[in-house]
Amino acid sequence: MRVKTLAVGLLEANAHILWDPTSKEAVVVDCGGDADRIEAFLATKELKAKYIVLTHGHVDHIAGASDLKRLTGAQIVIHEQDAEMTEDPHKNASRQFPIPPVSFKADVLVKDADILMLGEAELKIVHTPGHTKGGICIVAGEYIATGDTLFKGSIGRTDLYGGDMNALRKSLVKLADLPHRLIVLSGHGGQSTIRDEVRSNPYMR
Repeated sequence: MRVKTLAVGLLEANAHILWDPTSKEAVVVDCGGDADRIEAFLATKELKAKYIVLTHGHVDHIAGASDLKRLTGAQIVIHEQDAEMTEDPHKNASRQFPIPPVSFKADVLVKDADILMLGEAELKIVHTPGHTKGGICIVAGEYIATGDTLFKGSIGRTDLYGGDMNALRKSLVKLADLPHRLIVLSGHGGQSTIRDEVRSNPYMR
């Protein structure tokens, strides 16, 4: 599995582009804006976007998803418990920013342990509520995209719609039980590993 990370949109949230080098099929994990820029990268690598997987329903991770779908034909995927957020500008917080309200329906609703195929590679869905009710992480080969559940040295906030600190604590325990070699691709900031976060992240001790 190959990966390219772009910081996009008003809040420069990470959009992670992962692809299977054999089939050239790609998944874009989160798209908070700059769909043209993401599509341009896909074109330079001659990649076919199959999925746009949203780790949760906040505007800085979903605002460009509809545009990217229009440009690529990829299916938009989100956890069933966050589906309401993509349709409601108040719940996804797009009303709070100087952009058009964000409202769209996802194409595919997933739940914990679901598998999406990318060529011969598996994308495993891990439900990690806490930042939102339907927050997910995606395990893809040696990578895990964690959205705003887990950052390098920190975690996501729980004071927005759907947030629950107790649920987030349980999700962090769940992540700590995953293979420690997994490379963490978070929603904001740089890469880490599950091993490093278990060792040094105060929220995972």
